[in-house]
Formats: sequence, C-alpha cells, structure tokens
Amino acid sequence: SCRMMTAGEIRKLDDNELITIGGHAHSYVNLSSLPKSQQIEEISRNKEILEEVLGHNVVYFSYPFGNDNAYTGTTIGILDDCGYRLACGGSYGPVSISEQTSRYELPRVRVGNWGSFTFHKFLRRFFG
Repeated sequence: SCRMMTAGEIRKLDDNELITIGGHAHSYVNLSSLPKSQQIEEISRNKEILEEVLGHNVVYFSYPFGNDNAYTGTTIGILDDCGYRLACGGSYGPVSISEQTSRYELPRVRVGNWGSFTFHKFLRRFFG
C-alpha cells in the first residue's frame, strides 16, 4: 500500500540540512536469514543506487525490520567493508554516553506518520 519515492523526491529530501539519507537493503529482507553473498548484494546494490541518485557517499545504514535478529556479525562486517560508518540496530532508545555502544548497533527511535503536534510532543520526551 506504500509507493516508493522517486529519485527526485529523494534528492529533494537530501537537499534539506535536517535530513540525512541512509542505506537499507535493496529488497526489504531480513539480512540475517541470507548467506553472506546475498547480504553483500542487498547492501551494496542499495548503496550504489542511492549514491548514483544523490551524487555523494552514503555512510549511514538502518537494518530492515529493526530488531536484534535482523543482522549478524557478518552483516556488520559487510557494512564496514562497504564504507558505512554507522548503523541503527534493533534496540529502542537514545544513545548513552556512559555505555559502550557499537557504531553499527546504535539504538533507533520509531517515528510514525504523525502530524506536527504529535511529533513535537514525541520529541519533547528526549529534550525535556
């Protein structure tokens, strides 16, 4: 029921300094269920297409499905080899300075299809 964004729409978002476009998988698949060769294909193909559309490197990644079972150590190695600098993992919450957090397993926060009032109220939880 959702349509894919066009290349023009992605470029328009990328022009906004408050938005960063990151990689995903080419197909919406659970990477941990795939052999290494298919994970490489999914990750690198998506990266190549995004970089061609945007005209610059893409260095951030978010795992499809966003849960702790969505990736493995092999997946993290592939991301590193492909030039990604960090990835959002499956845990929920803010990054803690006092805890050791892998740059390939950063927590994520789900943002819904909300109006501006609901989004503002949601953000206030993080900024007091």
